[in-house]
Amino acid sequence: MSNPNVHLFRTSQMPYLYDVNTDTILPISEQQFHEAKADKSLSSPLFQAMREAGFLKENRVEEAEHPATPYLGFYLDHKINQMILQVTQSCNLRCEYCIYSGAYHTRSHSQKQMTTEIAHRAIDFLISHSADSEEVFLSFYGGEPLLRVDLIQDCIEYFRRAGRGKKVSYNLTTNGTLLTDEIADFLVANEISVMFSLDGPEPIHDYHRKYAKDGKGSFETLKKNVIRLRERYPDYFAKHVNFNTVLDQRRDFSCVDDFVSGEDWLQGVIFSSSVIANDYGEDYIEPSAEFIQEREYEYFKILLAALGKGDKEHLSKLELGRWKSFVQSLRTDHFGRGKGELPRKAHHGGPCVPGALRTFVTADGYFYPCERVSETSELTGIGSVFTGYDQKKIEDIINIGRESAAQCRECWAFRYCGICIRAVDGGTTISKESRVEHCRQTRSYVESMFKDYCVLHDLGYDLWGEESGL
Repeated sequence: MSNPNVHLFRTSQMPYLYDVNTDTILPISEQQFHEAKADKSLSSPLFQAMREAGFLKENRVEEAEHPATPYLGFYLDHKINQMILQVTQSCNLRCEYCIYSGAYHTRSHSQKQMTTEIAHRAIDFLISHSADSEEVFLSFYGGEPLLRVDLIQDCIEYFRRAGRGKKVSYNLTTNGTLLTDEIADFLVANEISVMFSLDGPEPIHDYHRKYAKDGKGSFETLKKNVIRLRERYPDYFAKHVNFNTVLDQRRDFSCVDDFVSGEDWLQGVIFSSSVIANDYGEDYIEPSAEFIQEREYEYFKILLAALGKGDKEHLSKLELGRWKSFVQSLRTDHFGRGKGELPRKAHHGGPCVPGALRTFVTADGYFYPCERVSETSELTGIGSVFTGYDQKKIEDIINIGRESAAQCRECWAFRYCGICIRAVDGGTTISKESRVEHCRQTRSYVESMFKDYCVLHDLGYDLWGEESGL
């Protein structure tokens, strides 16, 4: 080993060194920081002292292989967790940022409908390949899934007959405009969890989310339906309803944030948020400086509140999800505690195990890793209800790190990399251009996590305390 596998960074408090091999973050002095920057050889006094203390091991990842690879057959045959049925490709809206909108080269709106035969085959496959899963999830997706309430009802009845008492949870994602009292009764009776898409106050929501028939906005209909559902079934609403907001990085963040936090009809509900995806898009969406500033300020307020130095009553609903995800990562990985030496054979943690974690079934019955990947790419198809899983394709997907093994094993962010096939899908091959960009984004994100962890830790944040989740 000619150079130590480390990463140097600093917070406003002090400098740090991250030892990749032992997965440990160490505070260092300003002098040590500058010495390490100037001399990255193992002969430097700092690195010599670290080696004597048990750090800077010489082992490197020599072979890129996902840890699930040897057990892939078992996972696919016995441990399916979730199946997502694309019950229709039709939708009554034409949201401009939607992956079916035509702005993406992965798919488009059509009149394709899933047949009862394909739905039943998918459910049979889920049941027969989940013997070692205590609970499975059956999800309904579109297009707009409420256009096919008839098929959803049939699927639930069929699962009850075919599942022979197997524990199952149902969920769907909807624009909410087609929700009637009859549909609401059905959702409640079957305890179907619902995620409504709501992008902000009326002008912002309606800017993107318009009816296909006349181009009018859908906000008022969604609001009316949500309020009625909440009034009729308050207990169900509190337990089974949440919202997702798609943020336009070019528009006002504060306006959306104030809306979801201040509206009476949205009090107490859980919000998740995402930004308009650039993956697969024809045009890259550059976030505005104002958007970044406003969003980061709200997150900063949450960090202050976690330290007991800010108001906990008026925190951003949109950013609380980001905070909770961060806390979960801290509790799972606990940066700085160390995980042991890097093994000879390893893979970055980005790819899920398609099929085992979830399987997205198109209206035609084809299998894909999830609803976010391309339905036209040669890389992402993993089988069908007629042929079963293509295990070789799945093995290739979970081992995308093999394409850049030399670079990955020298990358300081290797242990925390989250790059999946969606991020680097070039249609027929892995896109090197996309990989380079996502690698840059990953390193930036991981360093940001490290800094947040170090500052919180140094200021006395109790990772395991009751207030950790705010």
